Amino acid sequence: MTYDRADFQRLKTKLRATLFSQERDEPLSCRLHDAPFSHGMLGLETEDGEHVYLHAAEACNIAGVITSIERLLSLPRSNVACRELSEVLLLRLDVLREYLCTAAKRSPQGRYSEAEPDRVVRRWAGFLKHPSDYLFAHRCLPSWDFTAEEPSIEIDCAFLAAWDGLRPNERNQKKSDLAHQLEQIL
Repeated sequence: MTYDRADFQRLKTKLRATLFSQERDEPLSCRLHDAPFSHGMLGLETEDGEHVYLHAAEACNIAGVITSIERLLSLPRSNVACRELSEVLLLRLDVLREYLCTAAKRSPQGRYSEAEPDRVVRRWAGFLKHPSDYLFAHRCLPSWDFTAEEPSIEIDCAFLAAWDGLRPNERNQKKSDLAHQLEQIL
């Protein structure tokens, strides 16, 4: 799964509009330390006797990931760079998804419901983190470099969604059935 410069710009605009405070130009998660379910602020006393207060770790972790995603979305100057950074972007989005899931579970309501975008990010991040759980070939060819005469297995959102629905023994059987075929990541 790759993105181009227009996608990166759209994602950055959406990120700034939804996850940043418009008044303070900081991630909204920085306000989590005021929430009743957080672990509160950390108060430290320096050797000089000065008191320093820091955000709750959960809020700072989430803010750090949001900020790193924004910087990542600002980096590419070409579509080639976007293709190269797409995997890193998906992995950072998965880290953010995990932090938000954990924070939601700690809230008084204690609910987290995975939406379809969450599932897409989780599936692709899982594929990128643990390719041996999915890959059946010794070599994978990216879609922009792909030239093969024999049919290939297409790794795309539909493939990963179908894979997600398989039981462990069905996954092992599918890996065996598709062993040593060419794969194309779309």
